[in-house]
Amino acid sequence: MSSVLIIILCLLGLAITGYIIFAHACNRKVVCPSFSKSCNTVLDSKWSRVFGVKNEITGFLYYVFVFTVTGLSLTSYNVLFVLKGLVSIAVLYSAYLTVIQSKKLRHFCFYCICTAIINLLLFVLIVL
Repeated sequence: MSSVLIIILCLLGLAITGYIIFAHACNRKVVCPSFSKSCNTVLDSKWSRVFGVKNEITGFLYYVFVFTVTGLSLTSYNVLFVLKGLVSIAVLYSAYLTVIQSKKLRHFCFYCICTAIINLLLFVLIVL
């Protein structure tokens, strides 16, 4: 049952990050829900990259990895160790970026908050 939930969460993460990648590739602004008009402020901030790579690209690759490991039921110790490590890093980085949105930017991105929640749920399902 948890494998199905993990796959569903990964698909949601892929949809969100894929949409942001697509919007940026087409040089378009990300369309935010009416209650969250600050997506582009957050997505274009100096915190939107790690080592020059946009967070949405890193996130997309992360969700592909988790989806693949879960979908193929890879259970070797090394793969599970890497998976748990990546999921732990992802939830910590999401928490850090949420604090940045709150304290530094004073703007929130709906999609960023959604992926932070997805990462928290993946952490609960995979690590705990």
